[in-house]
Amino acid sequence: TVHLREDRRHIRDADVYAIKEQIDTPLNLEMAVTEEMLKIACEVKPHACCIVPEKREEITTEGG
Repeated sequence: TVHLREDRRHIRDADVYAIKEQIDTPLNLEMAVTEEMLKIACEVKPHACCIVPEKREEITTEGG
């Protein structure tokens, strides 16, 4: 599971693509529902996506 946040706090776009290329196990992508995130998900084609609401001011997501 990777969580690509809107603020790219922990992982960046290129990391998601690189991880997908390197692993042989299903990839779960956690993301907010934005046009930008949907575009990335369509390009990466993860096994599953988990929609996680985000607030920019929170230190870590409150739920998902």
